[in-house]
Amino acid sequence: MIAVLATIALSLASVLSPATTEPPPIPDGYVPLVDSTGLLVVAVPESWTDVDPLPAVRDGVAQPYLAASPDLDVFLTSFDAPGVLYAAFPFAADPTELLRAHGLTGGCATLEVRSYDDPIFTGIVQVGTDCGATHMTWNMVVASPADQSFSAVVQVQSAPGDEATRIVMLTFNVAPGAVATFDTVPASSTTPPSAPP
Repeated sequence: MIAVLATIALSLASVLSPATTEPPPIPDGYVPLVDSTGLLVVAVPESWTDVDPLPAVRDGVAQPYLAASPDLDVFLTSFDAPGVLYAAFPFAADPTELLRAHGLTGGCATLEVRSYDDPIFTGIVQVGTDCGATHMTWNMVVASPADQSFSAVVQVQSAPGDEATRIVMLTFNVAPGAVATFDTVPASSTTPPSAPP
């Protein structure tokens, strides 16, 4: 999986925010990743070497998708590993629809929904504390850029006080000039059926 990291890691300056927004510097120990469609970018800890940059197939439609963790199988099914999942969905005018479909309904001592706004995305964020036996923190952003070209779902969990959540939340973005596409996948396609939870 190190080879995958090497092939999809790009210079942060070349893939992050549009020219009007300065990308935050990446601290030592973090690497930038981009999904295979070239749309989604985020910086993650170097130790998150289990990476899936391939589109997710949901209801016969391929959607930009990027996930990284020390162990994706564990991250995607429990609170026992840190990680990030970043997926693009067709634009949802009401972000609570995607929150209801992909957010948590339990497993944390507290779950709270707040408004979310950064220089690129506007929407909501679900924040969970003391999640699972490992007491993870959880953040799930559901937000869209101003052009309403798509809605982003970004799920990140890490140990309380771990800098990883802060860095992921600061760096998830869209590559300049990239366009969100949602292609129909033929039923006979061999595309792996990866999908956000």
